[in-house]
Amino acid sequence: MSGGGIGSVLVVDDHPIFCRGLVTCITALDGVERVAAATTVEEARELLPTVLPDLVLLDHDLDGAEAFVAEHGGAGDTRVVVCSDADDEALVQGSIAAGASGFLVKRTLRPDVLGVALAAAASGNAVLAHPVLASLGRRPPVEGCASAPAFPEASPESTEVASPLTEREHDVLSLIANGEPTREVARQLSYSERTVKNVLHDVAMKLGARSRSHAVADAVRRGLI
Repeated sequence: MSGGGIGSVLVVDDHPIFCRGLVTCITALDGVERVAAATTVEEARELLPTVLPDLVLLDHDLDGAEAFVAEHGGAGDTRVVVCSDADDEALVQGSIAAGASGFLVKRTLRPDVLGVALAAAASGNAVLAHPVLASLGRRPPVEGCASAPAFPEASPESTEVASPLTEREHDVLSLIANGEPTREVARQLSYSERTVKNVLHDVAMKLGARSRSHAVADAVRRGLI
């Protein structure tokens, strides 16, 4: 990826009109170098060596989608953002735990939302659609996700004591949860980008999370942000 932009994007969706709409919207975004499309997971795998995507926007309902996330999510320089008609928390938790950099709900997508989401994912930040955040925040964790372990559960004590997050960690994580890229979080809070990244690393370690996306989802579920 050059210049800190979104870079190269591979859209994987078998609905021709929806897929074409995504490609059109993404092509118009600043920082996009190339957009390719595949209608199946197998086709996506064949295109990977040619497209070398920085981001893969993947329809979760496709055959083999979960295996693709487990195989490529968080691996190398490619980030996978799952897109689905459903916002069930077990589905979200399983995708993020398997390595997805984010989860978007199709019915909430608009060009501006999509642009912010992809920019955030390209910056290494968490991407969770607002209905997903609400779902995780109001319902108990789902145990035994089929595709991957569920998020760590908060102990009873942790719900009765003060938040383990400092004020700075809370502010940074809240902005990241809203889809803001690292650069914008740094600007709003008058921090350096390095400071924001260090804060996110510290939060992930503190919450026992595997990634920033995992940390955001866990913090929302536990009512910390």
